[in-house]
Amino acid sequence: MTYSRVLAALLAVFALVLNVRAAEREIKVEGGVAYVIPANSSFSFAGLEEPFGSARFTGPLTIRGTYYYGRLAGFPGDEAIGLFFLPDEGDAAGLPYWRYGGRVREIKFENPRAFIAAVIPKRFARAVEQGRRNSVRGRVTLNIDGFEATVICGGAIYLTRFRSVAHKPVLLADKGAQPRTTC
Repeated sequence: MTYSRVLAALLAVFALVLNVRAAEREIKVEGGVAYVIPANSSFSFAGLEEPFGSARFTGPLTIRGTYYYGRLAGFPGDEAIGLFFLPDEGDAAGLPYWRYGGRVREIKFENPRAFIAAVIPKRFARAVEQGRRNSVRGRVTLNIDGFEATVICGGAIYLTRFRSVAHKPVLLADKGAQPRTTC
């Protein structure tokens, strides 16, 4: 490959990166916090909420990923039961995110009981809650509505509202406690 072809290819890639960056929308909050709405996002910015400068976004989305429900590992004596959802990489690419924290890795639900009732078989959820099982996990495609991003203790926390299951969930075997992915 000639020098001019390599240079042309690099310029084409650079132009593509600039176009992607230009299509993103950035929302700045006091203290240097900035949230990004990717160009391919179905969410619209709805406003900021106090006291933490949480960014609220509106819009529905169907999203795929893995859920975890159970005891959270990482802190001695921690018996807390948690629920979180890890979106698939392609779906995470369309979610608003904290500029300095990178793309969304973990989402929490503002209505976790509705998610548990619709997604996790009752006997497994009950086993976790009664301490007979540490955790369960599975794959699911969800319909969600709205999205919120907050930066607390140097990390981003993402929250959404579960609406319904889009495709039948798949329960996977899991025995251990779930490692925390945020503070």
